[in-house]
Amino acid sequence: MAENREDEEPRERVERREELVNYLRKLLSCLRDTGRFLKIYWKIVFAIFWALFLLPFLLIYDSSEVRCAYVVLLMGGYWVTDCFPMAITSLIPVVMFPALGILSTADTCACYMNDTIMVFIGGLILAIAIEHSNLHLRIALGVMKTVGCSHARLLGGLCIVTTFVSMWVSNTAATAMMVPIIFAVLRELEQVSILNMIHIQGVLKLPYFLLMGDF
Repeated sequence: MAENREDEEPRERVERREELVNYLRKLLSCLRDTGRFLKIYWKIVFAIFWALFLLPFLLIYDSSEVRCAYVVLLMGGYWVTDCFPMAITSLIPVVMFPALGILSTADTCACYMNDTIMVFIGGLILAIAIEHSNLHLRIALGVMKTVGCSHARLLGGLCIVTTFVSMWVSNTAATAMMVPIIFAVLRELEQVSILNMIHIQGVLKLPYFLLMGDF
């Protein structure tokens, strides 16, 4: 009887070990599947989790300011993580503001088509048109032909062009217009192998001369 008991105890230990090993295998398999799921669908998971995480503040403090802050924080989280395309994120207030009673649909949509937005849209369309028609290449070659290819003269010529453009359009539109012009100049300089510090200097001084055009 004693020998049988001694034989049963090792069997029980082996069975427990096998059960533990099987449990650990299933747990690891479950963690792997969860990791794969989150790797593929993390954007949807974050979008739902972030909205639910901010929801208690909306339920506890029921005021228009808190509802507006909820929409702003919701958009901020979506914007930072890029879980939705920016175009979709930017249109969230069109749905959320009327639904939460912050603004009416007409007032919300009117904010998307004010004078400032139309200036930005017009400037960006103009920048795309300049790049599409290769006008930026002509401007770049004209600047290089007029001022020469030395570092100081070329940088000064680009700064003058940037200041002049910024006098008539917004800084954002002027930047969108000047970036392809500067890159066209850099490509021409690369072909003649005289590109050193002009790229860095031009990028650093571009905002300064954009602001100069506003005065």
